[in-house]
Amino acid sequence: MIRLTYTEKEYLANIGIWYGEGGISRTYTHNPKYYLCESKKNIAELKKYYEKVGMDPKDVDRRCSYHKGR
Repeated sequence: MIRLTYTEKEYLANIGIWYGEGGISRTYTHNPKYYLCESKKNIAELKKYYEKVGMDPKDVDRRCSYHKGR
């Protein structure tokens, strides 16, 4: 699971990533926190968002809990 900022969550929800299993999850607290399932589709969409806002898409790979080659 990748922790998302509110703006990342809004972008992903607007392009069709669903809430629930395999998509966006949240905590039900006073200050909700949002998480993204690490599927190939979700990671690719988050990388597109990073490119769109001018950030390095490789940062998404650094945020993933699963790293290839381990």
